Amino acid sequence: MDSARPPTPTHIGERIIRSVGVAGASGTVGRMVVEQLINHANVGSVVRLSRRDVTPSSPLKLAWDARTLYRAIDYSNVTSLRAGFEGLDVLIFPGSDGDPAQMLAHHRNVVQAATECEVGCFIYLSTLGAAQDSSFPYARVHGQTEEMLRNGASHMKVYVLRSSIFAEFFLDTFVNPAISAGALCLPVPSGRVSFVSREDVAQALVGAATGPADTAAGEQYTWNITGPTALTMGELCSVFAVERKQKLGFSEMSEAAYREQLSEASYEEWLIEAFATMLSYSIPGGHFSVVSTDVEQLSSLQAQTVAEVIRKTKPIFRADCDEARQGPSD
Repeated sequence: MDSARPPTPTHIGERIIRSVGVAGASGTVGRMVVEQLINHANVGSVVRLSRRDVTPSSPLKLAWDARTLYRAIDYSNVTSLRAGFEGLDVLIFPGSDGDPAQMLAHHRNVVQAATECEVGCFIYLSTLGAAQDSSFPYARVHGQTEEMLRNGASHMKVYVLRSSIFAEFFLDTFVNPAISAGALCLPVPSGRVSFVSREDVAQALVGAATGPADTAAGEQYTWNITGPTALTMGELCSVFAVERKQKLGFSEMSEAAYREQLSEASYEEWLIEAFATMLSYSIPGGHFSVVSTDVEQLSSLQAQTVAEVIRKTKPIFRADCDEARQGPSD
């Protein structure tokens, strides 16, 4: 498709947006955001930004072709990012993933390119507990990125959505592989998690891009994107056992034993560090226990419970799947 500036919308609405760019459009959340935006009355067109393009399902294909453009970008290449962001009114950035050091470099490039292209509004998906001094590497990266946006994006409106842990990610990575043993064994001594569904995160991102909330350029508006309740590991197992009709309990293990277990399974060091600190420090520290109604405020829809997510998700048994080895950000 032509990568020129998207056309001006032909319809009139309360908040008209000529073009919304969605970075990571081939990822799970990015794709959901694109699918919701293409049917939004106040959006002129959607620019799919990713290293590779994806083919939509047939019911979406007509709207996909008519309302969207595709631009190839590489988070490691600022030149490609500038070309991708040119002319955008709004940029939705769900964040990079993988090795935290590489992730931070990607984020720095994205913020630089968006600033240089004078994107009007930057919508960033961060995490609860984001802080530059966090023990959890991903929270540290998100804290540093938020600081970049505060200090370096004076002309842009900045919206930050701090998400809790994705329910689907946690179920797929930790809970499903534990079913055969009948016990979820993790180094979580205490704490609660307000697990949120990817679908609700996507809806909140769309709501931030198209809704009435506003800030002055250079100011930052922050939402907490969570599920409706915060569960302990034991309560999560109980909900899972009821919904799946399978016995599952929780058993705490030491952080040292957990790290050794991942090392023996050939996990990379950065991922061992990410999983161990998320489980042993961030969750017990209460960083993911926040419960907010911001999903409903942004999307006008109530956030799904973990039970509802479990009912919608087919059990997948893949302890060593690619997603589990990418990290907890997507």
